[in-house]
Amino acid sequence: MAAGRQTEERPPIQHYNGQSRFRCLKNTRVFGRFSARVQHNEYSVELANAMETTRKYLTEEELTRLLAVIRSPRDRAIFLICYWRGLRVSEVGKLPLSAWRPSARRIYIERLKGSLAGEFPLSPAEHRALSAWVKVRGKEPGPLFTSRESGRSHGIGRYMLHRLMLLYATAAGLPGHLRHMHALKHSCGAHLIAKGLGLLEVQDWLGNKDRSTGFCWAWAYRERTSASGRHREKPAGNQTKPVQNEI
Repeated sequence: MAAGRQTEERPPIQHYNGQSRFRCLKNTRVFGRFSARVQHNEYSVELANAMETTRKYLTEEELTRLLAVIRSPRDRAIFLICYWRGLRVSEVGKLPLSAWRPSARRIYIERLKGSLAGEFPLSPAEHRALSAWVKVRGKEPGPLFTSRESGRSHGIGRYMLHRLMLLYATAAGLPGHLRHMHALKHSCGAHLIAKGLGLLEVQDWLGNKDRSTGFCWAWAYRERTSASGRHREKPAGNQTKPVQNEI
């Protein structure tokens, strides 16, 4: 460097869930502006369709369609638990039968990747699905969701879960880019935000230890508030479920 020229020291880039903070905030602003302007027909149909392909969550109507095509008691319980608890695909097969306490209607979730574990109250839909599955499974110790290929002593694997999601999502006519298990976790977060929960509350629900994850969840929050034209309101009563009772 030449004498007298001062060098500008830039702060290190902070990353949030694999993205820089700048990129997360940029995506948040883009989604917010787009959602507001679409209502005033400022964007073409082609741009609206392009934005739709970036959506990372299922709508409540799409989730209802997905669950409607699942007839297997085991698979229905898996998909409901994955959605309501925001599970990663690798966490499903590790759940033991002992994690479920039917008398208390609670389940203990052991999360991976440093996320926060804990015991959570079950929704009526989850409790009904688990009760129906355990009647078929039996009450012998072992994985809650057993594998049909590897034997009852092994939990269902992530490869089989991805196959099931592709099968059911195709039957339900879901968008191609949402036919993967992680879309259920995104859906839970988006639905909670849309119903009035704040980012910190959603992070607690999903067991996120890293609070910076909220920057990447903000797109769903901004999409909701931009569409409604209102600031977030507190939910009435105790919010215990992301969507309707029948799901």
